[in-house]
Order: sequence, then C-alpha cells, then structure tokens
Amino acid sequence: MQYCKKILLDARNQRARRGLDSAQSIRKFIKILKCCSRYRGKFGPLSLVAAKSNPDAEIIAFDILPEAYHILIDNLILNNSLGKVEIQLTGVGPKEKVFYAPFNNISSEMPTALSLDYKAISSHQVRVPIKTLDEICIPRFVGKKLCIKIDVEGTEADIFKYGCDTLAIIKPDIICEVIPSARQIEIYDKILEGCSYRKYLITNDGLKRFDKIKPDIRYKDWFFTAKNDFGIEIEELLK
Repeated sequence: MQYCKKILLDARNQRARRGLDSAQSIRKFIKILKCCSRYRGKFGPLSLVAAKSNPDAEIIAFDILPEAYHILIDNLILNNSLGKVEIQLTGVGPKEKVFYAPFNNISSEMPTALSLDYKAISSHQVRVPIKTLDEICIPRFVGKKLCIKIDVEGTEADIFKYGCDTLAIIKPDIICEVIPSARQIEIYDKILEGCSYRKYLITNDGLKRFDKIKPDIRYKDWFFTAKNDFGIEIEELLK
C-alpha cells in the first residue's frame, strides 16, 4: 500500500526523483491558483501538495480505481486534509464510454495506474461513471481561475476532444503528463493550438517552450496555457 504520511515523497530512484521534481513545480503553480482539478489521483500526493500549498484553493481529485479512492481518503486523514479535497470515483473522457474497474482487496499487487482503455479481467468489477471535461467544468468553474492536472496513461486526447468549451471559455492552465506511448498526441496538440494555447515542457531548469508536443524521455509533465500575460510570474516561481 502507498500511504503519504505528511507528504513524504521517496526520491531514492530516478523515477521517484522525476515525480518529486514534478510535485515541487506543481506546488509552486498551485500557490497562485484558486481551483485545481486532478484527474487520476494515484493515492493523492499531488492533491495533498495542492491542498498544503494553497489552503484557499478548491481541489477536486478524480480516480477510476475504487481501491485508490479509498487510499486517498486515508491519506487525506493522515495529513489532516480530509475537508480540503473533494474526491470523485469518476473517469474523465467520452460520455458514451463504459468502464469497469477491478474491485479487489487492497494489496501490493493492486494496480496504481490504469487508463479508460483497460479491460478488467477480475471476477470482481464495479462500473465507474464517466463524465466529459465540459460536463465537469462548465457548470462549476466559469469565471474562476482553474488549473487541471491530467495523468490518464495515454488517453489525454479523449479529455481534450470533449472539453473544447472548457478550453475556449474557461481557458484553464493545464499540467498534463505526456508519456511516449500516448496515442493521438497530434489531435489534442491541434485542439490546444486552435484555442491559442502555448506548450511548455516542465524541467528542472524551468519551462521550455515547444511549438508541438513531443514526449520527452526524462520529463513527463507539460504546461499548457492560453494566458496572454503568462511569462515572468510563473517562470520565476519555477526557478
């Protein structure tokens, strides 16, 4: 089981160090934001970082694994943050999508990350509701500052394709994991470009701008923004 006592992040190996780098960068972003939606909780480290960094922020964590949902609750209790993060056992993607999650006892064999393309083979399954990005954001966040952290194991295109109104009206800042195996990157790259978003890879040396999204071997998180006044403020926060 992966519990986060006082947000202690393990940096003993390269992958963990990359996660720590990402968490530190995201913590700095959250300090200047009012709302944060986190899709795929992974037991809550980044939701906890957001809650600790900006106590006034409205934070919502989405996950498609029932066991991860339960562990996230425990982590929030351990960190005295239960009332600071709203948790939803909900997937984000096409409205017509149907997803059945494995529903087993919590153990070391429990998967820590699944995409909506996963086909459960467990004899114990539970149907998880799916909402589009627009269904989540338009009724709730119009007129507010919003940051979205996306970590969906390669199905990002489905979020953006069904979130065009959110991108056009709310224009949220987006921190998005892009893995080498991600599919349809060119599709959501064009969607973001059509909504006047600029694309930056988050690195230890700050933000690096790219015209096109291209997966990086070391760094996985990208920052997408449509703000015209973006630049000095967030660049300074990342240094």
